[in-house]
Amino acid sequence: MYRLIFIGFLLAGWSAHATIHRVNLNPLSTADFQSLQNAVNLSANGDTLLLESYFESDLYDAAGTMIPAQFGVVTVDKELHFIGEGYFKDLNYPELNTNLNNPSIAQLDFISGSDGSTVDKCTIFNLTLNNTTDIRIERNFIQRCSMDLCSGILFAQNYVYNNVSTERALFIEFTQNVTIRNNFISQNPDVSPLPLAIFEQNNNGLVIDHNVVLHGDMASTQAAWSNNIFGDG
Repeated sequence: MYRLIFIGFLLAGWSAHATIHRVNLNPLSTADFQSLQNAVNLSANGDTLLLESYFESDLYDAAGTMIPAQFGVVTVDKELHFIGEGYFKDLNYPELNTNLNNPSIAQLDFISGSDGSTVDKCTIFNLTLNNTTDIRIERNFIQRCSMDLCSGILFAQNYVYNNVSTERALFIEFTQNVTIRNNFISQNPDVSPLPLAIFEQNNNGLVIDHNVVLHGDMASTQAAWSNNIFGDG
């Protein structure tokens, strides 16, 4: 009798597990979604969105028209977990003997309600975190990132490379307990004028440590800096 009750609890817990949704730009794929924003809108709190790679030749609709090769502006207002396929595709898929394209996101905005979300191994051109908490951003390729009015953020092991002369690679203000750790952060040295790599102001508990920062100065008023490497090459 006790064993049956215990198994019943296990099944109940399993049914409550979050769902993994596949998202693929290829209109002919068997993925759950082609649009990342639709995937966000129709997912439940705690769900995972798996961003699948694609071949360039896949990005044609039934009429033979090429579709955009990236996800557009995506707004997140619930707890979701984004997982890309990362880099080194030739090592991950040696049997294919070809290059897979990692899907990119033009802009990914985390707003109120997205607390607890994570982003792992994705390619993002513009990442914003506003009025949210407990977000983990790890192992991504990002062009630029801004954080405003958020708390409990971990930004770690990312490759940040900004190509826009009017933008900072990292912009952080009015935050609580944010950690920037083990990242490679760089401006494009060919951009003129060269903008700041990191700008921060009016933050409490901001820790910036063990990063490599190239091609760009810093403007900082309150962060705790330690064990970072700065250079121009």
